[in-house]
Amino acid sequence: MNKRKNIFFSSLVVFMLFSFAGCGSHASGSRIVRGGELPGTSAVSTETEEVTEEEEKTDNMQQADEELYMVISMLTNGSVLRVFDIEKGRQEDYTYNDATYFLDKYGNYISASQMQPGRIVCLETSRKTGELSTVQISDEAWEYDGVKRFSIQEDQKIFTIADTKYYYKDDLHIFSEEDMVKLSDISENDILRVQGIGKQILTISITTGHGLIQLANTELFEGGWLSLSAKTYLKVTKDMQIEAQEGTYLLSVANDGYGDTKEITVKRGETTVVDLDELKGEGPKFCTVTFEVGVENAVMTLDGQIIDYTQPQQIRYGIHRLEIVAEGYETWSKRLYVNSEEATIQVAMTSDGTAGKTEDNTEESSETKDSKDKDTEDSGDKKDSKDTKSTEQTESGKAGSQAGSQAGSLAGSKAGSKKNSANKSTESSNTEKSTEKDSEKSTEKTTSKSTQDYLKTLSDIIDTLTGSSSGSN
Repeated sequence: MNKRKNIFFSSLVVFMLFSFAGCGSHASGSRIVRGGELPGTSAVSTETEEVTEEEEKTDNMQQADEELYMVISMLTNGSVLRVFDIEKGRQEDYTYNDATYFLDKYGNYISASQMQPGRIVCLETSRKTGELSTVQISDEAWEYDGVKRFSIQEDQKIFTIADTKYYYKDDLHIFSEEDMVKLSDISENDILRVQGIGKQILTISITTGHGLIQLANTELFEGGWLSLSAKTYLKVTKDMQIEAQEGTYLLSVANDGYGDTKEITVKRGETTVVDLDELKGEGPKFCTVTFEVGVENAVMTLDGQIIDYTQPQQIRYGIHRLEIVAEGYETWSKRLYVNSEEATIQVAMTSDGTAGKTEDNTEESSETKDSKDKDTEDSGDKKDSKDTKSTEQTESGKAGSQAGSQAGSLAGSKAGSKKNSANKSTESSNTEKSTEKDSEKSTEKTTSKSTQDYLKTLSDIIDTLTGSSSGSN
């Protein structure tokens, strides 16, 4: 009887071992769930328990190690999310389906298309299938979008955004759309989305990239000027290449009466060829320019020649130097880019220094412009501030010099005078000191105090000298 019990017990043990050996297996393509992640085993109850749909759903989900992952790509054909495990430093694939939730860091629903390469996410998988049940953008990582002002120090692995320095490691991932690129592929013309934790940058995505503009048949326009949407101006050279942000531009060229405008599209990583022979047109061409000058008796010169600005002027296509001088006003000077049939140029001159020379400014002939811009105003304000400060320092220096000169003269006269003469001079000194105090009230407090202290010291010296003279008499 005991032997039969032992055989039965051994069979039971073998059966249980085979049962446990089958746990944790999943369909191909899903993440393998380790045995330690399985739900705990509880005693079988004979009572019927009601399980709500929400409880069943929660019971079937698990957090994927509470780790952070970087999105590498989403393969929509096979419903595969490819990620990079940041902590373990390895790439992993997860499958997802129509029931998978995609959330932003606040828990709001978003589309799967918003899980672009470079996003830092947390994952939640199904206990039953191992497929992704939730993909959520992590709230642990910061994200800066639209980054234009940046610099890179590759030798020190430092990436500066605005004025803040961050560091990166060798496993820094850089994305250009769906492709992974090198750090050297980033251009100063690019716009970036940067993500990281603390001071470490984890991913960089080029959201707006760049391409090249290749000019062909440049001979006629060499030495002339080219503009991109009236924002960038470049001197044309032989067979020149221009790096520009991806996008659509109005490319204009003008030189020696020839030129025209053409719309072009720059694509990321591609070269757009522009044949300038197509833009020379029938020349030479002239633009009818009307000037509106806000002061009387001004003198206007175009390329060094005086012109009558009260009448419309026929100006040849190309770049010209325009200058206006008027008594009581600072000289107004600009480059005039002529590339249209008609144009009106407004000139606003002021006498307070805010409309100083702007040698690097260019006036676009195809638009109406106001010469008084914010940058010039700011520059003028800074200049006025600097001049005011210099004036204050000069006045302060004059006050100190006068005080020293007066006190020194008094000291010299005291040393050689008699007692009653010295007393009279002392009264004169006190009167002079009082007068100096009244005068100093109109200057800065610091300068006044400094001058008074200096006068007091010299006054003490005078008193000492006066006392010595009295004693000798």
